[in-house]
Amino acid sequence: MEREYFDEVTVRTEDEQDIKLTYYLLKSTVSDGVAGLRVYGVEIVKELISGKHGKEAKLVRELFIKKAEAKDFLASLCRNTVTPMGLKYVISDYFFQKTQENMVNSY
Repeated sequence: MEREYFDEVTVRTEDEQDIKLTYYLLKSTVSDGVAGLRVYGVEIVKELISGKHGKEAKLVRELFIKKAEAKDFLASLCRNTVTPMGLKYVISDYFFQKTQENMVNSY
């Protein structure tokens, strides 16, 4: 698995702590025995940069088969300052919406 820096955002929390959220694009190859398929995932690393120090991270591999779609998703995570804790909920909502759109467009 390769990890590529995408972007970072610094946020001040309600209790006046500064946190840095760093977003990464994950790349890996899934082999089906003959050829390899390139797949993409995401990782978010949260670091406290004021007050207490600490780190939290969450990654999810193999979400997308199109790099552009993975990058669009990462851009959305950055815009909305999604934290590692919220990542699974955002992924769930994203794919639920995509499924709904596909169902509507198929009629």
